[in-house]
Amino acid sequence: MAILKEIWTGQGAEPKVKLTYQCVLELQERLQETCELARHELQKAQGRQKQYYDVKSKDRKFQPGDKVLLLLPTDGNKLLMHWKGPFGVIERRNDNNYRIQLPGKVKMFHANMLKKCTERKPTFPTGMEILGAAVVESSNDVIDESFVEFSGQQKETYKDVHINPDLDPARKQQVFRIFSQMCRRLQTWVNIA
Repeated sequence: MAILKEIWTGQGAEPKVKLTYQCVLELQERLQETCELARHELQKAQGRQKQYYDVKSKDRKFQPGDKVLLLLPTDGNKLLMHWKGPFGVIERRNDNNYRIQLPGKVKMFHANMLKKCTERKPTFPTGMEILGAAVVESSNDVIDESFVEFSGQQKETYKDVHINPDLDPARKQQVFRIFSQMCRRLQTWVNIA
């Protein structure tokens, strides 16, 4: 302290000692200024990165009882992830952590590992329902079900449809493609129901 007092007051200090202490004090001040500048620039960079992240991020909120899909590693490769589920949300711990009911246990997961699961119901025009493989209008009238077979054996496919022979081959291919797409969609509806 005495040396600092001599330096500040300018009394009795040798010029070499005075310069050395002044250099140390100046270095300390510059280091403090540099640290403050680095903190300030770091805060600015964090703000910019947050803005970039927020552009594509979605706020995921789930309630207890919601069904969610869970991003988990595959059985064969722990680096390959895919969605598994649906699983039920048991409890919301805070903004981002949720307790999920897995088969036989309950585990905590971050919201980034979860995705809301919505189950699809097959949609048909109003007044329609599926009976076997046929779509029949619902009404109060008695429906003659003799034309609907429930044997489980499909006898005809879209390949059995007769198409106008005057069509050019490209058009015939297009018609067959449309028929196959329609049959696949109908098959998925039947499997869901």
